Amino acid sequence: MDVAKIPPERIALVGQSLGTAVAAAVAEHFVRVSKVEFAGVVLIAAFSDMPTLLLTYAIKGLIPILSPLRPYPRLQRFFSGFLRDTWDTSSRIASLVRRSQKVNLHLIHSKDDFEISWKHSEALFYAAANATSTLGLTTKQMEAVKLRQDLHEGGSFEIWNAEGMKRITKQIVRYGGRFNTGYNFNGSLIGETGHNRITTYPCIARTVQHVFEPPEQDKQWEDR
Repeated sequence: MDVAKIPPERIALVGQSLGTAVAAAVAEHFVRVSKVEFAGVVLIAAFSDMPTLLLTYAIKGLIPILSPLRPYPRLQRFFSGFLRDTWDTSSRIASLVRRSQKVNLHLIHSKDDFEISWKHSEALFYAAANATSTLGLTTKQMEAVKLRQDLHEGGSFEIWNAEGMKRITKQIVRYGGRFNTGYNFNGSLIGETGHNRITTYPCIARTVQHVFEPPEQDKQWEDR
């Protein structure tokens, strides 16, 4: 901002995979330390926090990290204790939402992502929406208030809009570009999943564009 002379309201922070933790941390740091708010934050294939991720994460959907130790939670906690930074995106996103005057947060995940489950984006969406309420929200309350659009083969799109100032969206696409490369040890088909290839999809560019230019059809849909 100081070097390029670009104001924060013209900057969108975009992160994918591990980069989502960095993007969330940057956004939360600036609003907490300097009260600087960016135009928007776009998180693609995000995870809630590193310890939780490692419980299910498998490299290329093939090589598990800590999931084989699931029957031994003490061992899982032991190895997780070696993490120097837990990259707690869930807590940072909640802090960002609470501290910001305006929020423009977008979560995008592929349902066929076998490296980082789309359930992580579900958890982040709940954490962000919950942070808009001083009393907290139950899952039932959220389901009753949030706007949801079924995109059929395209997946689903949800919006949480708090007083028109804090807009949180979650898009789960059904396919992220998986192509098969072989079989894993238990005979299941493996391949390059939607974890990385989703970044080439039009929904990503569209979301970044809408950070600065909210689509008129979305406004009409929210008013219904």
